[in-house]
Amino acid sequence: MAETPPAEHDSSSNPAGAIEPEVPIGAEPDQAWKALSLVNDWIKHADAKVGASLAVSGVIAVMLYNLVKDQHQPGCALNLFTVLCAAAVVLAGGSAALALMPRLTIASKWEQRAVRRAAKAADVVAPEEPQEDPINLLFFSNIAKEYDGDGPSYVEVLRSLTSDPERLTRQIAHQVHANATVAHRKFTWADRAIRSLVVALALLGVVAIIVGLRA
Repeated sequence: MAETPPAEHDSSSNPAGAIEPEVPIGAEPDQAWKALSLVNDWIKHADAKVGASLAVSGVIAVMLYNLVKDQHQPGCALNLFTVLCAAAVVLAGGSAALALMPRLTIASKWEQRAVRRAAKAADVVAPEEPQEDPINLLFFSNIAKEYDGDGPSYVEVLRSLTSDPERLTRQIAHQVHANATVAHRKFTWADRAIRSLVVALALLGVVAIIVGLRA
């Protein structure tokens, strides 16, 4: 009697319990570029808020001046609210200016000094010099410092970088982190500027009421 040959396994049916082979996923620089673009958009959004805050600060300052410039005997109440309003305007403008202040490192000098003081207080040996940010081949400051007057070398380095997706993704990730830090700082100061403007507007209203009652 002829034996029945065993049925061939249909690999396309993928029966239950079959283990699919793991497919390694490599780095995708395109996705990293999208993340960087998103963070850059947040920076632009913060800059727009800061620019508007500066403009409103100037408008409030002019309005305050026009209200009190002809008050020769202002009295204590008017003096008090005028000074408070002016202080709020200065605070708003200063916060907006700090938001616009450029930074060439992720950690400021104050933050680096704070790290050294904390290390000293904890009896930890701190480095002689503050830790610098890692070299980023996509950051303008690092490029200018490391390849000052040596453009051809950077051309070769960039060619090598763009031909290595894994390394390129890491460099983009460094820049995403740096830009996210910048965006966070800008939004922090923009929030303070807006809060100060709200206070300044309220105080300006009080000044206007006092001036109106004295008229």
